[in-house]
Amino acid sequence: GSSITYGRRYALSAILGIASEEDDDGNHASGNNESKQHKTEQKKTLSKDMIAELEALRVRAMQTEAEFFANLEKMCKTKVVTYDDLSGIKNLDQVISTIDKALSKKELKEGAK
Repeated sequence: GSSITYGRRYALSAILGIASEEDDDGNHASGNNESKQHKTEQKKTLSKDMIAELEALRVRAMQTEAEFFANLEKMCKTKVVTYDDLSGIKNLDQVISTIDKALSKKELKEGAK
């Protein structure tokens, strides 16, 4: 439930170009100040199909690569310089789905005008 709400909030924020407040996933309230992104993982790469899907979303969103990466950083809470930086994100499919749904709603709304 909370990850869906989180994904929706940041997908819409990314698509609409609205800056949101900093979110630490409740770590401050629980006394845990260690960031998830500091956990070490072996460097992985995304599949060509996943990169193509992300690039298609970027084009649909009419964003530059820098804008799209900045919005992905907000959603995934990790530094994104290349698509491969998203390889360790466990809910990447959900993030992609959320962006796709938000873009579809935006496109339908614009098409109705």
